[in-house]
Amino acid sequence: MTRQQLAAIMHQRYFKYLIGLLLLMVGIQAAVGLQQGQAWQRDNQYYHSTKFVKDYKADPSIYIGYQDVSGKQPAKVKLESFQKQVLTFFDNGDNAVPSMMTITMAVICLTAGLLTFTYDRRTHFDAFLFGLAIKRRSIYWAKIKLVGLMVLAGIVIGQSSYYLILKSMVYHPYLNIEIGNLLQRELALLIILMALYILGCFLGVVVGELVTLMVGAYGLLFSLTFSISNFEDIRRFIQSRTADQYGAEPESLRVFLNRLLDAHYVGVVYRNGRYLALIIGILIVSVFILWLGQRIYQKSSLEQQNQVVTMDWLKWPLLVLGTLYVAFLMTMNGFFSRVPYDLLEKHEKYLLIWYFLRNVVLVGIVGWLFINRPWQRKTRLSEFKISRKIN
Repeated sequence: MTRQQLAAIMHQRYFKYLIGLLLLMVGIQAAVGLQQGQAWQRDNQYYHSTKFVKDYKADPSIYIGYQDVSGKQPAKVKLESFQKQVLTFFDNGDNAVPSMMTITMAVICLTAGLLTFTYDRRTHFDAFLFGLAIKRRSIYWAKIKLVGLMVLAGIVIGQSSYYLILKSMVYHPYLNIEIGNLLQRELALLIILMALYILGCFLGVVVGELVTLMVGAYGLLFSLTFSISNFEDIRRFIQSRTADQYGAEPESLRVFLNRLLDAHYVGVVYRNGRYLALIIGILIVSVFILWLGQRIYQKSSLEQQNQVVTMDWLKWPLLVLGTLYVAFLMTMNGFFSRVPYDLLEKHEKYLLIWYFLRNVVLVGIVGWLFINRPWQRKTRLSEFKISRKIN
């Protein structure tokens, strides 16, 4: 079978689902842009209304607020300046908060990756593909490219429609957007979202049990922002001698990720070298995961396709990596222990190592029981003995 024939089979099987995926991704982002544009127009109409202008001129302090806790009246602010301040759409503030639109896109990208291989395995389509006269490597890349290109198109077209709708609905000069900064942000966000798709594909190849796959994948997704910032916390923890030195940095990786996930932030993305290093690191790891997923898919067996781990030799690597990851998160976030900030305040820095080792043991035992499930082996062994006696 040629690659063109394989592509035709894939296209026939996935076409309607991929069109639905594209429409979903573009529709969500366009709908959010439309909703935010309409909300801005309502605000614009209110802040330029005769009633508001009259009330503002009568007592500006009601709208401006107090500048400090002393209760002193703030300096007078011209009406035009106040209107520009409250109506500026992209505020580019440091207190960025992830928006539901980008979080939803992240969940969709991860889910698309999970279903790329899981759906075919559970519907036995993989058994059909493996029976064809074509290499598994070609099957793997055909799936990755077909679904991945549609996910990529959904992100690019959806984000473009989002900004174009806002451009048409938010009047100048309130849009406050620079093309160079926007392209920086969108490139970084695109790499992160495609990395989530690739991660979903890898997990779909490695984990066979559906409940474990879904719970573990979404748990990993929502823990990633904590883990990235926790790795930065380690550096600050080692360098700090007191709790005051451990204070949050305004240019931390968590703030950087929040900016990327905040739909209202399109300011300068790469403010320091760590930001750029993080994005390049995510890109390199994604390429490695793609290659590793191909190697595993080539050697996967249909007999273990519904097991917790689809290949026996993967159990120990996944157990070790998963144990270290979960134990690290528990230690840094105070589960069954004390947070690093508290250890610095009490001058008990060394206890962090003890907490980590203790959590490794606890998580490792639970993880080993979950992956190996020795009680199921005992049941299968007893059934084997009974069958031998009957025969």
